[in-house]
Amino acid sequence: MGIALLLAPLRSPAESVILPEPAPKPWLRWLGPLAPQSGALPEVPSPLRDPGQVWTMEKALARALQANADVQVALAGVQRQDGLRLQTVSQLLPRIGVTANMDKRDPSLIDRTAFELSSPPTLRTAVSERSFDVRIDARQTLFDGLSGWNQVKRMALLKRKASVDARDLYLRTASQVRQDYDAVIFREMVVGTRREAVRDLGHLADVAQKRLAVGDISEYESLRAASALRSAEADLAQAGSDLARAQEALCRVLNIDKPAEGLRLTGAMTPLSYADTFERALVRAQTGRPDLRSAELQLEAARLAQRAVTGGQLPRVEAYVDYVYRSSYYDYQRQLQGWTAGLVGRWNVFDSGQTLGSSRTQRAERRMAEIRVAEAKRLIGSQIRELFAGLDQAKTLMAAHQSARDLGERSVREARRLYEVGRISLEQVLNAELGYRQSYVGWLGAVFTFNSTVYQLDYATANEAFLDAVAAAAR
Repeated sequence: MGIALLLAPLRSPAESVILPEPAPKPWLRWLGPLAPQSGALPEVPSPLRDPGQVWTMEKALARALQANADVQVALAGVQRQDGLRLQTVSQLLPRIGVTANMDKRDPSLIDRTAFELSSPPTLRTAVSERSFDVRIDARQTLFDGLSGWNQVKRMALLKRKASVDARDLYLRTASQVRQDYDAVIFREMVVGTRREAVRDLGHLADVAQKRLAVGDISEYESLRAASALRSAEADLAQAGSDLARAQEALCRVLNIDKPAEGLRLTGAMTPLSYADTFERALVRAQTGRPDLRSAELQLEAARLAQRAVTGGQLPRVEAYVDYVYRSSYYDYQRQLQGWTAGLVGRWNVFDSGQTLGSSRTQRAERRMAEIRVAEAKRLIGSQIRELFAGLDQAKTLMAAHQSARDLGERSVREARRLYEVGRISLEQVLNAELGYRQSYVGWLGAVFTFNSTVYQLDYATANEAFLDAVAAAAR
């Protein structure tokens, strides 16, 4: 219930989209709610017990954000990246290990003469056939060309990138749910309208057959009525097929099996309001898009990876401290213990081109990341312009269809009035109603196109109301 209340503003987001200043919120605010807050991995989505329940937009959004497989995989990816970061950090910290061994040597492995083997042991000759060795070893890297430190910073950036990618997937999933939900509503209304048209044309075809039988009309008019009925039945079948596909698409997003009786949704197809300007939307998209931020983080990570490879070409210095407890080489019954400390340095002056290959690889990765960032920035402007052009076209189309719908509704009322006074025939009334329904279906399609464009703009421009509600639902 809490999630449903948090998601309630998503039904008509554009009403609160205009803000006093187009200043996007800091990115750190958005990273927390979407990434798992504990060490537990996201659960494998389970089937819904009652997929035939009555769905609302809020319930559908809540179900998708909790059970969509892609969303859960993205959250698991955040956990995976956090584990990789911990592995990298561990390389900078001291490493402590304990080793122990015990052995007994074959007499033939003791480097002594036959005479010495039968003589008492001396301090000059190793005679112990058995030995044990227990040691605690602590090591710390002192210098590695900052390769490890750059890798730690790189993994931290990649963890942030995984969180941003999960956030982006949340928003895309929420936008897709809204579009698919409205698609089902639209298809259901179209099916209802087509069904009414079949009913009316069936009545008209029956009247035509009766009038043909008594000779009031020609066979041509009867055939035309029958043909119109068959076309309406074909339109109804197509509308039913479109509805089935729309329901399956929504079921996939919700990760549920389609009920035998079909989905039951609440709501009606009504146009949303959207009053934002292109300039404000473009600024918000360029500063708040998760996919752009993800590309920028990938570029920063590529730069750090290149620095890590460069640092790996320098000498590596380690300090170590050992505490040893072992048996004497000369007398097994004598135990020795003590500390050993020192430094170890290593410099790979020749590695058959491995370092050169790694350097070239990371330079190419960095260039690829730079290209992706530049392309993402360019595509944002292109996408926003395309969506606003589609929005203007949808507004024009919706206004034209609304005018045709209103005129069709007036013509139906006038036809019914004239029919009641006997001035026109029933066929003319039914034809007027069919024309009205056709314009009504066109208006529904225009509204659906307009609303879908608004939903896409909410995601593409980082709509504040949309982001607030989805981030709250992610908690």
